Amino acid sequence: MINILGLVEMYNTFNKDTIYHLVAKCLLENLDKVDQMTHTEIAELCNVSQSTLSRFYKMMSYPYTVSKLPEILKSSKKNFQVKGAYYHQSYQSNASMVDQYFDHFLESISKVRKIFTDEKLEGFLEALKHSSEIVFIGTPMLQTVWRLQVDLFLAGYETTAYLSPTDQSDALSAIGDSSMVIYLNFAASPDDFAIDHIKSLRDRMGSLVVISNCQRHLLLEEADYSFHFDGSESEQDYLLMSMIINVLSSYVHEYL
Repeated sequence: MINILGLVEMYNTFNKDTIYHLVAKCLLENLDKVDQMTHTEIAELCNVSQSTLSRFYKMMSYPYTVSKLPEILKSSKKNFQVKGAYYHQSYQSNASMVDQYFDHFLESISKVRKIFTDEKLEGFLEALKHSSEIVFIGTPMLQTVWRLQVDLFLAGYETTAYLSPTDQSDALSAIGDSSMVIYLNFAASPDDFAIDHIKSLRDRMGSLVVISNCQRHLLLEEADYSFHFDGSESEQDYLLMSMIINVLSSYVHEYL
């Protein structure tokens, strides 16, 4: 589980009377300040012991110690735009919010359409055919990936798309020369845990596919195939990335 979405999942998974639910509730209600606090202060704020906070942190499956919690929350607030950037605001005083939302979204869809060339799609499919395993890496893990996994399972592929960064890291460490790694980046800045790990294993993997809303992503030069666009760092980017996965899924379903 990851960041703010992971906290929401913890909140919704556990009964309201359990300690994990209460800690998740405390963190969500105090997002504006917990990233400025130490993990000791966070434990006091949530009225739990440091050992309880540490157990909660381990339930979130982060590959770090609990002292990193404030730093992760700070990064998460930046990446998930918790102050309400659901769409790119053009600040046209004479345009309604709904008009601005759809005008920008339709313009963005048109730009994303242009990244799908026949040559790129055919190359991606050919690389997929020569792979025995597909490993998805990314936080958050887009749910549209799981629909693609269904087709891959039915076609006889081994595939992983874990929510936990720790499990993702373990799956990445176990790749072989016939593995395809599909890396997803939805963030204000491409600085997540997986970049250095992927670079260190680049020679071991069969192929690397990068899907990102960042035109300057550090892995684009390493990728065999990339489906990236210049995002607005709003929630619309998340929808556009889901759309990219959905198009790739449709292509795989049609031609694999």
